[in-house]
Amino acid sequence: MSTYKKTGSRSKPTQNKTAKAKKETEKKPEKQAPKKKEKKKGNPNSILHQVLPYVWGLLAFAVVFCLIFPGSAGFAGKTITPLLRGMLGWGSIMIAPMIIVIAFLWRKSIEDDSLTLKTVSFFIILVSFAVIIHSFATSEAQLTLNLKQLWKDGNAWTGGGVLGGFIAAFLIKSIGKILTLCIFIPLTLIFVTFLCGYTPYTAFMAIKDKLSHAKEVIEEYEGEPKVWHSPRDKKKLTINEEALEPEELEPKEPEIIVDSAVFDEAIKDLENATKNETDSEVALDELVEKVNAENKDGEDDENGDEQDKTEEEIDLAIERTPIGEEPQAPEKEIPPVKEYVFPPLSFLPSASNVNNEDISEEMRSTAHKLVETLRSFKVKTQIHHISRGPSITRYELTPEEGVRVRTIANLVDDISLSLATSGVRIEAPIPGKAAVGIEVPNKNVSIVHLKELLDNQLFINAKSRVTVALGMDVAGTPIYVDIAKMPHLLIAGATGMGKSVCINSMIVSLLYKATPDEVKLILIDPKKVELSMYNGLPHLLIPVVTDPKKAAGSLHWAVTEMDRRFELIEEVGVRDVASYNRITKDDPDKEFLPQIILVIDELADLMMTAPKEVEDAICRIAQKARAAGMHLVIGTQRPSVDVVTGLIKANVPSRIAFTMASQVDSRTIIDIAGAEKLIGRGDMLYAPVGFSKPARVQGAFVTDVEIEKIVNFIKETSGVSSYDASVIEKIEKEALRCGENKGDALGDDGDEGEDPLLRAAIELAIESGKISTSLLQRRLSVGYGRAAKLIDKMQTKGIVSPPEGQKPRTVLITREEYLEMAFKNEE
Repeated sequence: MSTYKKTGSRSKPTQNKTAKAKKETEKKPEKQAPKKKEKKKGNPNSILHQVLPYVWGLLAFAVVFCLIFPGSAGFAGKTITPLLRGMLGWGSIMIAPMIIVIAFLWRKSIEDDSLTLKTVSFFIILVSFAVIIHSFATSEAQLTLNLKQLWKDGNAWTGGGVLGGFIAAFLIKSIGKILTLCIFIPLTLIFVTFLCGYTPYTAFMAIKDKLSHAKEVIEEYEGEPKVWHSPRDKKKLTINEEALEPEELEPKEPEIIVDSAVFDEAIKDLENATKNETDSEVALDELVEKVNAENKDGEDDENGDEQDKTEEEIDLAIERTPIGEEPQAPEKEIPPVKEYVFPPLSFLPSASNVNNEDISEEMRSTAHKLVETLRSFKVKTQIHHISRGPSITRYELTPEEGVRVRTIANLVDDISLSLATSGVRIEAPIPGKAAVGIEVPNKNVSIVHLKELLDNQLFINAKSRVTVALGMDVAGTPIYVDIAKMPHLLIAGATGMGKSVCINSMIVSLLYKATPDEVKLILIDPKKVELSMYNGLPHLLIPVVTDPKKAAGSLHWAVTEMDRRFELIEEVGVRDVASYNRITKDDPDKEFLPQIILVIDELADLMMTAPKEVEDAICRIAQKARAAGMHLVIGTQRPSVDVVTGLIKANVPSRIAFTMASQVDSRTIIDIAGAEKLIGRGDMLYAPVGFSKPARVQGAFVTDVEIEKIVNFIKETSGVSSYDASVIEKIEKEALRCGENKGDALGDDGDEGEDPLLRAAIELAIESGKISTSLLQRRLSVGYGRAAKLIDKMQTKGIVSPPEGQKPRTVLITREEYLEMAFKNEE
C-alpha cells in the first residue's frame, strides 16, 4: 500500500478502487429502491385502498349475519359459523366490531404504515376477550383442557372456545382466576388503543394539550364580569310587606298603610351615597390632573428633542422614495410615536343632586292606586318590593292563587288610565322571581351621566379592552357591556329616542378604556353629521366613512382582513386573536393584531344603496369574525324586514331596542312587544345573547360639546391619526366593485376628462412638499402641457398655492387632510 502512494504511476489503481467503492456504495441504495416501491403500493389514494374499507364493512355484515342466522347463510353459515364459535366462543362476537374499526382507520393505517401492528392487535383482542368471557362464564370445577369439549362448549355459546377456553383453563389452574383477569383485562384495553391508532405517548400528549388549553382559557377569562352590579350604587326602596297586607275585617275598605320610616331611611342612604360619590370624584379628578400635567411636561421635553432634526434629512428621505413604490413605509418612521394619554374625567359633568322630597309620597300613592285598580277588576295582589331607577319605578306584585298572569298583562291600558300616565309596561313574570313587574315612569326623570359609570371600579378593573358603559337598570345598578362577548350588537329606535347618543357613549367609553394600539375603529356614518367629530382620532383605522359605496367597500375589506387574520392565527396554532397576541408577544416577526370594531350609524341607507353586498358582508363578518377580534355595532332607525333582514337578524344575537313606532317594529328587533311602550330619552330594552327576556335600562347621556372636548384633548396629547393608505386604497377598489361612484374620490363632479395621473401628481406634491411643472415632467414622464394642466387642477382643488413667478408652488395640505379629502364624496 505504501508503494502505491509513493509512485505516481501506480496511484491510479487506488483511485479506480475508491471510485469503484463509491459507485458500489451509491448503487446500494438503488438496490433498495424496490422496497420503496413496495411502500408506494400502500398509497391511501389508490383505488385499491379506497375500495378496501367498504369491502371490510361488507365482511363485518356477513360475519354478523352468519353468527346470528347460520341456517340462512348457506355454505358459509355451515362452515364459517361453527369454526368461529368453536375457536373463540363468545369472543367471536367481537370480530365484526373490530373489522369495522379497522375499516374506519384504514386510510390512516396505510399512511402511518401501522397495518401490521393493528392486525396483531386485532387477533390479540379477540383471544383476550375470549379468555375473559371463559373466565367469567365457567366455574373452576368446570375447567377442562379437553379441546373437543371446549369446541362443543364454544358452539353452544357456553365458553370462550378452543383458544379462549384452553388459555383460560391453563392459567386459572396455574395462577388463579383473579390474577388471570388482572393480566388480560389491561392487555385488552392496551391493544384496543393500539387498534385505534393511539400509543401511551400520544394519549399523554393529547391530555397534556387539553389541560394546557383549559388553563389558558381560565387565565384569559378569569375575573371578567359579564354583567356587573355595584352594591354601592344600589338604590332599592322597599315597602313594609306587613303594612300592605291589612289584617282588618274584609267588609271594610282596605287601606294601604306604608311605613314612612322605611322611606326616610332609604332616602338618607341615597343622600349619603351621593355625598360619598361627589367626594371621591373630586379627589380622583385632582389626581388625574396631576398625573396628566407630569405626562405633558415629559412629552414636551421629548418633543423638543425630536424637533432638533433638520428639515434637510426629512427632504432627503422623501426624495429617495421612487414614485412607483409605496411612500407610506418611510413616512411611518419619521413622525414620533406619542404615548396615548387617557382623557381626564373632568371633561364629563357630574350628576347633580336630585331632589328626593316627594319620592316617598309618589311611591306610596302609586302603590295604593295600583292595588286598588287591580282590585276593581277582581284581581287581588300584594306589593312586596319596589325598585326605583333613574327614569322608571318597578312595582313588584305577587298575585293570589287562581289569578292568571295574562289577566294582569291585559290591564296595562286601564292601569295607565288610573295613574294618568303613559309608558306603563308590564313584565309578567319577572325573570327569576315569582312576581309581576309593573314599570311606571317617574315624575322627575334623572339623567344618567356617563361620568358616574366610567368612574366606577367595575369599569376601571374590567380586563376586556372593549368594555363600554351602557346605563343603569331599574334598580339604579350600572350596566356594562363587553363587546367581545356580544359579539355583535344591533341597535334600533325611532328618530330622537337616544340611538345615536348610545353609540356615542360606547365610543367615548372605548376612548377611556383602550389605547389606539389595542382597539381600532371603523366608523360608517351615511348621514354625515353624527360621527364626523371623531375624524383625526388615533383610534381610527380610516377616516369616517360617509359614502354608502365606500361603506360597502369597507365591509368587504373587513371580510378580507378577517380571512387574513384567520391565516395568521392558523399558522401559530391557536383559536383566537387574544391567544395569538399572547403567544407572539416576544416575536418581532409576528404583527400585533388589535381588536377592530365597525360602527354603522344608519344601516337603512346602506341597504338602499347596495343591499346585496352589504348584507353578504355583514353576515360573513357576524358569522366568523369573533375569533378574529372584529365586532359589529349596527344602528338603524327603520327596523323593517327589508333593512334588518332575516340573515342579519340571525347572525347578530345581541339587540338594543329604543322607543319604536309600533309592535311590529318591536317584534322585528327583540321578538316581543314592549318597545313601543318606552318613554324615550334613552329608555331602552337591552337583550344580550343569553338573556331570556330583555332588561329595561336607562342609557347614559353624553353631549356633543363633551365629545369635542375629549376628541380635541386626545388629538393634542396623542397626535392626529396617521391613516393606513393601503387600507384606503383597497376600500376604494372594493367600492368600485359595488357600483359606480357618484363623483370623484376628491369630491369633484367626476367629469370624463379627469386626468388619470392626477392622483399620482398629488402624491408626488405631498411627498416633496413643493411642486413644479418640470418636476412633474421628469417624474411622471409627461409633456409640458399635461403637467401644467395637472398643476392647474391641483390649484383649483386647493391643494397647491397660486404661481409665484419661477418659484415652485407650495403644497397647502398634509397627507392626513388629503386622505380625508380623498375619502369623502362631496358634490
